[in-house]
Amino acid sequence: MSAIDDQFLIDLEFTGGLKAAPNGDIQLIKGQNNLKQALFNCLVTPPGSLAHRPTYGVGAQKWQNDIGSVSKQQSLAVEIKRQFEKDIRVEKVVSISIIADQERLGLFLVRYKVLAVGIGELEDTVNPFGDIIA
Repeated sequence: MSAIDDQFLIDLEFTGGLKAAPNGDIQLIKGQNNLKQALFNCLVTPPGSLAHRPTYGVGAQKWQNDIGSVSKQQSLAVEIKRQFEKDIRVEKVVSISIIADQERLGLFLVRYKVLAVGIGELEDTVNPFGDIIA
């Protein structure tokens, strides 16, 4: 890993549950993948649910079944931008798209692009009602 990847912190890998590393310890995640995991966690964490960080989180689920109008999508995008830019690894949010899930009415995907410190643009599409989409 490069020194830039090392600056993106190290955390426990949590994709639906903790995983065991080959050495039997808990699997760690770092670099760009850690930043993506952190942004996803911010997206799905309801504000006020963490006692030590009461203003942290977007709580995207509160827009479930109420994302059809442009004003609701703008409201969600503004909150995502505000929360993501609090992360020290994010210089700025470049774009956010809210994409209606055609198969499951009321649900949506979030596509974002951020300017990450030291590496440039980083983008991902996530499902706040499930796992990260590859």
